[in-house]
Amino acid sequence: MPQTALVQADAGAHHIDVVTFVARQLLDGMAPSNFIATNPVGQQVTLQRGGENLLTTGGHNAGVVSPPGMPGRSSQVAVHAQEAPYRSPDAWEAINRRHDGSWWPAWESWLARHAGAQRAQPAPVPGADAPGSYVLVR
Repeated sequence: MPQTALVQADAGAHHIDVVTFVARQLLDGMAPSNFIATNPVGQQVTLQRGGENLLTTGGHNAGVVSPPGMPGRSSQVAVHAQEAPYRSPDAWEAINRRHDGSWWPAWESWLARHAGAQRAQPAPVPGADAPGSYVLVR
């Protein structure tokens, strides 16, 4: 009979070594912005390692896919220095300036600062065109 060993692993946010860009949507009914902002793992990673937190108007879908030029959209973004103190969602929202328009330019700026050098697009993977044949299976 095979033996099973139980190993306790101490895996936590302190083991994650990445710079984060956390986007949350003000009217998101599936992942409310206050939950995302107070989520201990996400908050701990963002504050320990440094990163950016963004709050955008809109809901779960519209808050993410609103392109530049979409009327009525705005966002707030804050850069967190490494080991920055925690702020409640209400305090965070009160101290960060609102920017009219899409949040995409803020994300594009973050990507430009943290991405490596651009390179040529890889060759396409052989197979069916998107979205794939699985969508036709009933």
